[in-house]
Amino acid sequence: MPPEKIDPPVPAVPAFHIMTKPIGSICNLDCKYCYYLEKEQLYPTRENFRMADQVLEESVRQTIQSQAAPEISFAWQGGEPTLLGVDFFRKAVELQRRYADGKKVSNALQTNGLLLDDEWGAFLSENQFLVGLSIDGPRELHDRYRVDKGGQPTFDRVLRGLEFLKKHQTEFNTLTVVNRANSQHPLAVYRFLKEIGSGYLQFIPLVERKADRAAKGLGLDFAEPPLAGHWSPSAPVTAWSVESRQYGEFLVQIFDDWVRHDVGRYFVQIFDVKEQFCSNISVAKQDFCSNIMDAKQDFCSNICGAKQDFCSNIWSAMQDFCSNILGARQDFCSNILDAKQEFCSNILGAKQDFCSNILGAKQDFCSNILDAKQDFCSNILGAKQDFCSTILGVKQDF
Repeated sequence: MPPEKIDPPVPAVPAFHIMTKPIGSICNLDCKYCYYLEKEQLYPTRENFRMADQVLEESVRQTIQSQAAPEISFAWQGGEPTLLGVDFFRKAVELQRRYADGKKVSNALQTNGLLLDDEWGAFLSENQFLVGLSIDGPRELHDRYRVDKGGQPTFDRVLRGLEFLKKHQTEFNTLTVVNRANSQHPLAVYRFLKEIGSGYLQFIPLVERKADRAAKGLGLDFAEPPLAGHWSPSAPVTAWSVESRQYGEFLVQIFDDWVRHDVGRYFVQIFDVKEQFCSNISVAKQDFCSNIMDAKQDFCSNICGAKQDFCSNIWSAMQDFCSNILGARQDFCSNILDAKQEFCSNILGAKQDFCSNILGAKQDFCSNILDAKQDFCSNILGAKQDFCSTILGVKQDF
């Protein structure tokens, strides 16, 4: 028996992203706007769209081994992937662990939620799947286009599936197709999604072209996407496609509400991608401004230093000038004080001499008056004595 042929290893490349559709376009819904349902007509002889186990294993192995990255991400979509059953994804997780080779593996699954139950909730939570739940807003807006194969509304069944995710604490976000109907009610859609517990919201604009001749030839209802830069007027958009201006108004109104109340609490994909971009711009701006500020500070520091030196010199000169003025003033005042003291001393001396002279003259005058008075009195007394003696002598003679 010849040896089994072993394919050479695929050279590893940086991380990339693959969206796996293990059941093709098969779905349990019949959404009126879904472009993917009709792709089933491209395989008219195909009866089973389920991914074979061998293909699943090769897909898992090659996806992991071809990436030189510490974490590998798998995204599972459809159609409706839950139609494959829980066991299919149990096998996928087992294969991921077998080929992980030390790498971290994460999974995301997009679903309409109709088949979710306790088994699904427990499995998804245990294996840390991130679940994307498709819902277009409140009941009347959701059921406008998202109906089952019998044309019946699906809103209640979607919310029922959501309850199982919440019960098992499965991480989930919501994906909303923005169409002609719900684009008229942006805040009703946004607030409803928050009310049901969605913390991460994705909004996808619905723009589909009606089938042109080539698409009709393939039995399709929608035209192929146009080439970049080309527009075919023969393939107008469908009646449920969102109008360009209305899509802008839809985002603007939600953004205005989000930026006022919900930044950091609820994450809107298109806003947070922009916010991250703006954050990067802001960081670059901060670095640029920081460099400008540093240069400005250095320039100002030099100017300030020169100004301080200049002011210091001016201050020193001013202090010297004032010191000289003060010294001269003190010398002037000292001379004035000395002259005043000397003047006053002279005045005082002259006053004292004058007063002494006056006092001496007064004393001399008084002494002379006293002497004259004494002489006068002495003469009067002598005359009185002579008169009395004469009278006494006359008296004695008589």
